[in-house]
Amino acid sequence: MAVNDRFESTALRVNLETTRTEALTFPDEHQRLLDAASSHYGIERRLRHFLVEVHHRYPNPELLVESFRGIALQDLWFFAGHESREELLRVLLALCRDRFTPAVPLALRRRMLQTALELLEQLRERDTDGGLRDIVHSGLGMIEQVLGDDPALNTLASSLLRHVLQRIPADEQLHDRAARMLREALAASLRYWSGEADIERMLAERPALFPQPLGGVTEFAGRPYFARQWELLDASVRWDELCHVADYTHIAERIIDAAGQFASPIEQLYYLLLVIHLRGIDGMREHLLREINRVLHSLRDMSDEEELLRLLDNIFAMFGELRDEHMQSILDCILTFGREVHLSGSQRIVDIYIDHLVDFGFVSPRLSGISEEWQVNVDRNHIKNIRVWLELIRLQPVMWQRLLSALLINLKLSGVFIADTDLFQRDVTALLNADIAPVYFLVKQLAVLFPVYFNEIGAEGELRDISTVIDELSQRHDVLIHFLRKQVHAESNNMHLRLTDGILRYWFDGTTETLVPYLPADVAARLRPEGRWYDDAHVAVRKLCAVLQLPPELLPTLPMHRIERVLDEQHALEPLQRTRVRHLIRIKQLLKEKYTIDIHDIVPHMEKFHVFRRADVEEFERLLAAGNADKALVFVMEAIHRLRAVILDPTPTTGVEDIYYKRHIAAGIPSMYGRYLEPKFQAMGLTFRFEALASQLIERLMSETNLRYITASTLRRIERILVSLMDSLSIEGLSDEGFKSTLEMFRYSLTTSTFTIAQFMNIFQFMASNVTGIITENFIEPHDAMLTRIVRGMRADASVQHIHAISEQFYRDLIAGSFPVPQLDSFIAAVLASMNEMMRHLPSDAAQGALTYESRLISTRLYQENTDIDNPVFLGAKGYYLKRMTQFGYPVPPGFVITTELFRRRATLTSHPDMRAEIDAIIAERLHDLERVTGQRYGDASNPLLLSVRSGAAISIPGAMNTFLNVGLNEEIVEALSTRPNYGWTSWDCYRRFLQGWGMAYGIDRDAFDSIMIRFKEEYGVEQKIRFTPAQMRSIALTYKQVLSEHGVHVEGDPFRQLIQAIVSVLDSWYTERARVYRSKLNIAEEWGTAVIVQQMVLGNLNYDSGTGVLFTRDPFVREHAAREAGVTLYGDFTICSQGEDIVGGLVHVLPISEQQRLRGKPMQVMSLEKDFPEIYHELRRYCLDLVHQRGFGHQEIEFTFETKHASDLYILQARDQAVQHESAIAVFDTPPGTLQPVGTGLGIGGGAMNGIVCFDMDDLQTRREQHPDSHMILVRPDTVPDDIGLIFECDGLLTARGGAASHAAVTAVRLRKTCVVDCRDMVVDDRHKTCTIGGRVFGAGDAIAIDGRLGTIHAGNYPISYEKLQLP
Repeated sequence: MAVNDRFESTALRVNLETTRTEALTFPDEHQRLLDAASSHYGIERRLRHFLVEVHHRYPNPELLVESFRGIALQDLWFFAGHESREELLRVLLALCRDRFTPAVPLALRRRMLQTALELLEQLRERDTDGGLRDIVHSGLGMIEQVLGDDPALNTLASSLLRHVLQRIPADEQLHDRAARMLREALAASLRYWSGEADIERMLAERPALFPQPLGGVTEFAGRPYFARQWELLDASVRWDELCHVADYTHIAERIIDAAGQFASPIEQLYYLLLVIHLRGIDGMREHLLREINRVLHSLRDMSDEEELLRLLDNIFAMFGELRDEHMQSILDCILTFGREVHLSGSQRIVDIYIDHLVDFGFVSPRLSGISEEWQVNVDRNHIKNIRVWLELIRLQPVMWQRLLSALLINLKLSGVFIADTDLFQRDVTALLNADIAPVYFLVKQLAVLFPVYFNEIGAEGELRDISTVIDELSQRHDVLIHFLRKQVHAESNNMHLRLTDGILRYWFDGTTETLVPYLPADVAARLRPEGRWYDDAHVAVRKLCAVLQLPPELLPTLPMHRIERVLDEQHALEPLQRTRVRHLIRIKQLLKEKYTIDIHDIVPHMEKFHVFRRADVEEFERLLAAGNADKALVFVMEAIHRLRAVILDPTPTTGVEDIYYKRHIAAGIPSMYGRYLEPKFQAMGLTFRFEALASQLIERLMSETNLRYITASTLRRIERILVSLMDSLSIEGLSDEGFKSTLEMFRYSLTTSTFTIAQFMNIFQFMASNVTGIITENFIEPHDAMLTRIVRGMRADASVQHIHAISEQFYRDLIAGSFPVPQLDSFIAAVLASMNEMMRHLPSDAAQGALTYESRLISTRLYQENTDIDNPVFLGAKGYYLKRMTQFGYPVPPGFVITTELFRRRATLTSHPDMRAEIDAIIAERLHDLERVTGQRYGDASNPLLLSVRSGAAISIPGAMNTFLNVGLNEEIVEALSTRPNYGWTSWDCYRRFLQGWGMAYGIDRDAFDSIMIRFKEEYGVEQKIRFTPAQMRSIALTYKQVLSEHGVHVEGDPFRQLIQAIVSVLDSWYTERARVYRSKLNIAEEWGTAVIVQQMVLGNLNYDSGTGVLFTRDPFVREHAAREAGVTLYGDFTICSQGEDIVGGLVHVLPISEQQRLRGKPMQVMSLEKDFPEIYHELRRYCLDLVHQRGFGHQEIEFTFETKHASDLYILQARDQAVQHESAIAVFDTPPGTLQPVGTGLGIGGGAMNGIVCFDMDDLQTRREQHPDSHMILVRPDTVPDDIGLIFECDGLLTARGGAASHAAVTAVRLRKTCVVDCRDMVVDDRHKTCTIGGRVFGAGDAIAIDGRLGTIHAGNYPISYEKLQLP
């Protein structure tokens, strides 16, 4: 709302509608007045408005008195000149007479008397022919009767009579009545003053103050003076004689002027202070204060401190005597004195005055319930006392800083009561327009105590609407709610917060202890915890408290939608009653938003304030909605900075007020509606709200900062929070150079990794000391002496312990409510506590290691870029290339990587339970992300997400580490999954594979599982696993599970713990024997460690249309020139209805990728990927061409899986550089045709012709090499499983019955330049007896054998070898 917008008060409009008198019918005499004035629009309009008010149900006395005055004096010419003037004037006199009623305040009755006298004087002036003399007579008679019936008015009347009446006394026919009236009024005045102002007695009671002879004073205004006046009155009969007698005002002035009879200015001052309490002086207050100022001005230069102290002692002693009955006057004097003290320019004198002022005491609210008139019983001098002290403070806040402190302390200890009708917003504006910059923080400590930071005065908007509706729902029969409505509408103040709390508690349990103090006696007497307007409300509130686990007073702290949801479920309750409970809770919320510093109404206040543009408001709302505490805090701190500039702008500002005083049904209750807008006031209110929000944001940042242990990321986050808090200190004017210096030291410490935890603890100890200094300087020192003084003043016998207890509570509350010191203090304490805990419970190297640990480096999503860790060092080669291919748009199964940082930090991270829990939380968060991406739920039997968990070192060691497939399965999930169409066999096959992988990872030999598979194949006459029925595969899987049980291997059933255990096992497998051997042989540093890749499983074992494979982008059997021409020639292995480990583990007979590969195979296979799965093949070729030709990659080895024949169901599981051998010559058997003894063929994948000796295990390799050091050792294995890696390093050639070129062991052999022939399907290996049979020929350990790694041929015996140079055709 712009400042210049017209304010429309809905509450005022409704009130006026409620109190409007419809279709008035005036009495005949009044109607005749209107008829007579009908020809004069202005007169008729004024008269009509006046008469409407006269006949209103709730007339406004002040409005009536002033309206009548305008008509009687301004329009008298019309009535006196009218042809029916006598009749009209008598009606006017009757209307005048009716205004003199006891209900009308004395001041208004005096004003009405003045109007009546001036009216009669004007009539006498206009009566040139004597025709109005009777009317004037009647008027004088009416006044005489009024004065006779109103002694208080008669006492005041003498001054008006003597000064207003001039012509009437000169008329002999009117003289006697006028003189009689004046005589009676003068007598009344003398009687009053001679009793009220007994100066002799007043002075005699204070001889210490008035030691000099007082004859001059008493003669001037004492008993002799009054005796003379009585004598004069007794001797006076006629008007001109009576005019020599002192009237009411003259006597009051003389009593004041008697001060001049004292020779000493100090005695003059004492005298003026003595008479200020006289009730009759009220009307002369300005005159009296002028005299006091005059005397004080003469005392301003008093240099004798002892005399000054004595003066102040005496003055405040007099104040003490008068305070019970004349506090209002005393406060006026205190302000007057204070102004003069300030003008002295002496800080010493000001401080002395402040001490006396504080010792004199402060007027607390003294709340004592509600009166019979439904008004709050409060000492009205409380608000006046606040205003007087504030006005003194405003003179020069730095000079009056101790009084500012005293006011703050008194309000904190005694409470503050300010009603809407006090319009205290003006006082806040005046304070902020003073020079508060040097004491800004102290001013804020005070200003926040005032419950006035709202713009709408009275009950407006939703508050008015709901408080009206809740009352009307019971048709005003619920006396408690009716009272609440009237209070909210008429007596707007923050006590209504406690009133609504009391009603909620009453509706909860029927108790009234917390309610009665805020009720008038008549309402409290009618409370009955039963009946229609209690029973359902009682049930509803109890249900709310039970469901929401809150006491009734805290129900309004919840969002309304939560309240409504619970209430709507209470179908047994009458809807009307549910609505009443809902509305009462909402009323409490609205009252809290109004009278407390509530962050929920920041936006409306921003919209009303010109400092913030619409774009600022929208940005603020966006940041809050996004939940970004860091960015929101930056915005808030900038806003507070801008608001501070507004508040401290030296240019004075004024408020814009749209205030309406409303006519209220309950007469006598002051009420108003409207709004108050002023920039500095608005800025201060918004500052408090923004600070409350900043406090919440910092609390959130602190709560989101894991202080259970300290890491590098924690330290950086701590730094950001501390910088924000330091900025806040600067804005508040609490900047501390010590803290700045320590924080700078901390910031530099983060630039080195050698800083120890002990050094960090020292820094935070320094910070804690700095904060203690800030608290001492800004909270304790400004208030300490004053606090002790005030507490002792409140309770003279206060013990030291009592003072300490009060002080401790005061400072605790003061600091807790002052942003940002408590947040800074608690945050530093929490950091220190955490570091102490780490040093106490962690080994020193673990504690130190934690300081360089970055949790953000632990994990990353495959499908999301993360520049900090997207490199092979963190992700491993496998994870890095998977992420790159994801970015290329290739179909990579979604997943996440646990980076090598976890491997490197395991010793530290596992040493602290909270660190371990954080890792679990990171994995859980990644898992939830993956669920959102896949639409599946991990561990959900109805829609399970299955995972692969694989290793990924920066330097690839294929097959050397553990891999887990189908993680997330347990028996319950498998049973549910098996019921889905086409998943009966697959689900149990997946579980079988999972169990075997789990068992082998924990030391169970592969043969234990292979023997089960062989037994089941023999039992059911099945050659291939896919031929088993689902039930048979289920039996196999459960038999596998039994093997694990027999070996004491526990299979984790909880899916999440299963995943964690799988990840741990992969990390542990870095230290398995086969991994150690691989690293040792290839000189790979142990410190590299491994990442862990977790991905959604792709099921290549669904049916005959699904499968898995590994391809190479370069076919080693294609000549070099052809390879250069084609660039990419696909080669490799695949198999159907299998999962990836079948291929890379060398566990199955494989099929060729390309047709060219199939056609040269011996024996030739029936299927190839290119021929039988053309979509899959061509999609793979497209990716390969893109990688090699477009993206500049070298030749690649790519692992893939497909779930159907369609390209859309193809997935890339891995890619790495292909090991390409570039040889200039190749070994061949140099024998005549027919000399070789061929026994079988397989797939040649590396090397040329080789003669060797058959070996089956490591013992053979070592023994035969010792026996035949010049011979090649050819390792014969049934398959190429990862466990054989150590053997492959020791052998010279490799021959297997199963597996393909893409198995991990085969790839390793090729990379090591071993001669390899794999997939010799005619070979049967008997490991136990160390024999193998190839084409009917049996070989034993030590037998001679020859293999050709290029042609794939196998021969008995050894043959001559020669080398052929490879030439391009």
